[in-house]
Amino acid sequence: MKILPRTLILALLLLPLHIMGQTQTGYVKTKGRLGTGGKVIAGKRLSGASVVLKGGNAVVSSANGTFSLRVPSKQFYLQNVKKNGYVLTDPEVLKKLYAYSANPLVLVLETPTVQSDDKLAAERKLRRTVQRQLQKREDEIEALKEQNRITQEEYRAAMQKINDEYAQQEGLIEEMAERFSNIDYDQIDDFNRQFNEFLLNGELTRADSLLNSRGDIQTDIREYEKLKTVNAKEREELSRRQENLDKSTDYETFKLNDIAQRCYSKFELFKLQQPKDSAAYYIELRANLDTTNVEWQLNAGRFVDEYLADYDKALSYYQKALGSALLQYGENSEGVATSYNNIGSAYDSQ
Repeated sequence: MKILPRTLILALLLLPLHIMGQTQTGYVKTKGRLGTGGKVIAGKRLSGASVVLKGGNAVVSSANGTFSLRVPSKQFYLQNVKKNGYVLTDPEVLKKLYAYSANPLVLVLETPTVQSDDKLAAERKLRRTVQRQLQKREDEIEALKEQNRITQEEYRAAMQKINDEYAQQEGLIEEMAERFSNIDYDQIDDFNRQFNEFLLNGELTRADSLLNSRGDIQTDIREYEKLKTVNAKEREELSRRQENLDKSTDYETFKLNDIAQRCYSKFELFKLQQPKDSAAYYIELRANLDTTNVEWQLNAGRFVDEYLADYDKALSYYQKALGSALLQYGENSEGVATSYNNIGSAYDSQ
């Protein structure tokens, strides 16, 4: 078998240093919208959208909207996501710190016209709801005045307060409408979809009832606080155990290397003497300490191959070396090449 030149092996081993990372998959789409009767109008995949990694590479979404983005680390930022005639529904996308995930990254773009129409529609609905609520309070105050249950001064103060709230609610309406226009209803669950529907339609009692169906918030907060305390203790205990494990692992590695070195020293000592069985004993003893160590398996195999002519045993060591080298270093590594070469040599001698 041809052995790879050392310069080529070195280049192959260094190659992953500049291409290491993960491939984050995802797709680009338009948002899912809330239709009549609370039904969701699903969004559509978008082709030809560019996705640019901050400080890195860029890709273009395929015909079905998918993309594969090479990210250099577990966390990353996006520099831009764009397609002619579309805007990001959530501008915060470019400010978020993303974590690499096996789940697809979903990026949502929409036309400015659709965004504007959805925002205006949400504003109209929310404004009607606010107006109904304030009108109800006006009617209640009027009734109190007619029944002489409040003074004229109290009446004027109450009505002025309502007028002030009209102006204050405009900012709230615009903020809520902006949020509703950015929602991708393909990505929210039925509970939140239904709550948003009730809220937009002014069905506040039904919205409140739906929220209450999830249980008492204060009870959930108490349960959460208990869980947070328990998990904090678990993390502290895990950290302590990890520290102990690290120390123990370091000592385990030290012991392994110390014993291995002593075995090899014995091997070299007996290698100069006759017979060679004692030398084989110690080189094999070292190999069996860690069967994943490619060098140790090759050393043991080579000795029993060349000095004891025990080809079956030699092949067993070479096969272990080959399996470990493939898993640890890849098929183009020097360990794999040497293992194949030695296996071929052992079969030839046999």
